[in-house]
Amino acid sequence: MSRLVQLLKEDIRTISLISLGIFLFTLFFEPFSLPLQAFESRLVFLAGMAGIVFLVTAVVRAAFPQTAAAAAEHSLRNVLISYGSGFTMLVLSSVALAFYLRFVGSVNISFYVMFRIILICMAPPVALRTISRWKELTARNATLLSEKENAGQRTDGATEASLPRPVEFISENFNDNITLLTSEVVYMRSADNYVEIYHHEEGQLKKKLIRNTLSNVELLLKPFPAFIRCHRTCIVNREFAESFYSKDHNYWLHLQGANEEIPVSRQYVLKIKEAMAKGKG
Repeated sequence: MSRLVQLLKEDIRTISLISLGIFLFTLFFEPFSLPLQAFESRLVFLAGMAGIVFLVTAVVRAAFPQTAAAAAEHSLRNVLISYGSGFTMLVLSSVALAFYLRFVGSVNISFYVMFRIILICMAPPVALRTISRWKELTARNATLLSEKENAGQRTDGATEASLPRPVEFISENFNDNITLLTSEVVYMRSADNYVEIYHHEEGQLKKKLIRNTLSNVELLLKPFPAFIRCHRTCIVNREFAESFYSKDHNYWLHLQGANEEIPVSRQYVLKIKEAMAKGKG
């Protein structure tokens, strides 16, 4: 009973519209020869037909899923609920309308009349199945759109992270700040109270100076994971790292476009290896 009440709350409008459609169809197209002459009597009789369809549809919709779930294995439940309820609805409503026409409306039940009854009773299961399928496709479409949007956001985020970004190298006097793209900066080296910034410009490696410490520049470059400290005097852009090797008991790094060897302290060896492997990946 609680299942029926819950169903009526959810599908009352749909089942009512289907029943109303059957009522209007039988009223205007008169598929059955009723002996009733008064228009009011015909309205009451046809309303009774629509009421029978409404009652059978509601009861089957409420009771059949639970019955099928209890009687069938999990693999057959969806099939039984989807098609078995529609078939049950068709059979019960056809039999009920046939009895109603014969014993209340005094209509002779012939093969032709029964055929019309079956056609009319096919409307509820077909309509409900169509609406259910439409809801499933709508929900699936919404899920796919959501997944597409999330995938697009992840792709956009990955693309944005890989794009060159401007970085401003701040000078202590704030008058000689330098702004470069991360893809242009090859490495930085400490030079007393200054930092030498080696960068690509017009296909050549050029140097610019800012008055600052390398430690301050390292803090400035925290948001840019491509830049890593390799020595107390050097910070390099891993994107330009070509080779890492040992020579004369020391470690060195060769950068694309740089003519000099970049020293690597032992404490940074593992970090450099991981950064180069990540850059290649």
